[in-house]
Amino acid sequence: MKAETGRATTPDGFEVAFETTGRGPALVLVHGLGDERQSFAPLVERWRSAFTCVALDLRGHGATRGGSDYNPFSVEHDVVAVVKTLGLERPLLVGHSLGGFAVTTAAARLPVRGVVNVDQPLDLRGLSALVRSLGRALWDEPAGDIVLRVLANLGFGAMPVAGRERLRASEGRLTGEILRGVWLPLLEDEEKLRDRVRRAVAGLHAPYLSLHGSGVPAGYPALLAQLIPGAELEDWAGHGHFPHLAAPERFSERVLRFAASCK
Repeated sequence: MKAETGRATTPDGFEVAFETTGRGPALVLVHGLGDERQSFAPLVERWRSAFTCVALDLRGHGATRGGSDYNPFSVEHDVVAVVKTLGLERPLLVGHSLGGFAVTTAAARLPVRGVVNVDQPLDLRGLSALVRSLGRALWDEPAGDIVLRVLANLGFGAMPVAGRERLRASEGRLTGEILRGVWLPLLEDEEKLRDRVRRAVAGLHAPYLSLHGSGVPAGYPALLAQLIPGAELEDWAGHGHFPHLAAPERFSERVLRFAASCK
């Protein structure tokens, strides 16, 4: 079954590249910072007989070009544009890291079947503190090197060597402009940042699975319950920041069960 490629235009000027393959209900796949849509290839092979898989490149990543706004609160436009361009009806959204935040906020604007957020807490204070601690390194060091150090600290679990090599190459293409565009907006006042997240997810009423491989922050279950009532949270301890690639069979089966449970 050959994959078909296309592009969707966002209101803020990005031409979002995507590819589709498979048959069945729509499943939209969104990668993390510095990564690309090819990261989901091992999972697409497992899902293509059950879903129409749509994998996209976020703004500034892979084959997506144009625009200049990389604010994490704007990235939802990439997901919304692809869903609307393809005319997808109530897709299931799966996103990793930055992509997990993108599918969460996009689901507050779209009718969706459900959302799977992979290792991206909606409490952004920890990431904000990390960005603040980097200081001049955000300007002085290669962006890919910075992100790879952060990812190594979060852990890779049993992610295959080939997957790590692909990730290293992908992160090497990340520019400082994009990294700063994503991370610097997180340096807002702590209360303003929390309020912004609350407003961004306020319209989300679909089934929600928050799956963590690199640890669940203290107090996060209670916060998630406040932000998204009824959300499920799972801690896959020891699987690292890429649990979907460290344990693809387990993750694939979990998504299938989650999809079956969504009304």
